[in-house]
Amino acid sequence: MRPRITILALAVLLTCMLAGCSKSETPMTYIDQVGSTDLSGEKGGQVALGVDEKALVEQMGKPIRTLNDGGRSFIFMYETYQYTSIDNVVMGYMIGPASATAKGLKLGDAKADAVKLYGDDFYTRSVKGASSTIGYIDKTAKLAMEIELKDDLVKNISVTMLSMYG
Repeated sequence: MRPRITILALAVLLTCMLAGCSKSETPMTYIDQVGSTDLSGEKGGQVALGVDEKALVEQMGKPIRTLNDGGRSFIFMYETYQYTSIDNVVMGYMIGPASATAKGLKLGDAKADAVKLYGDDFYTRSVKGASSTIGYIDKTAKLAMEIELKDDLVKNISVTMLSMYG
């Protein structure tokens, strides 16, 4: 059952990214409302964002699975990370259950753990009942980290290039 949930979450994320979601739901909306948080250590394993799909596969090996939206976007699923590419450029990734961020945040941690590790300078969006998303922006590295929460526990962590939204 867990792989289906991951695939569903990735499909929803990919759909949102491709459809552009409403402007109020992207990190770019909040860029002037929060300070910069250093996310330069967030590397998504050994793969740097901005590489092409060939470099991703050369570095990570053959993915467990790939998904395509029928157009210009792909998701490359690995045990540790799921990478999203648009027009052959790796633009973001989601952390898998066996991985953690550069500062040690992992799925299942509490919101308080995220705030302790990354600070109070975050935005909140998509508050729906017990679910919400908090986000950090690195204005220098041009990265966003979004942490999806349910009942104040980390359910998903994604890191994306800000250029993906503009």
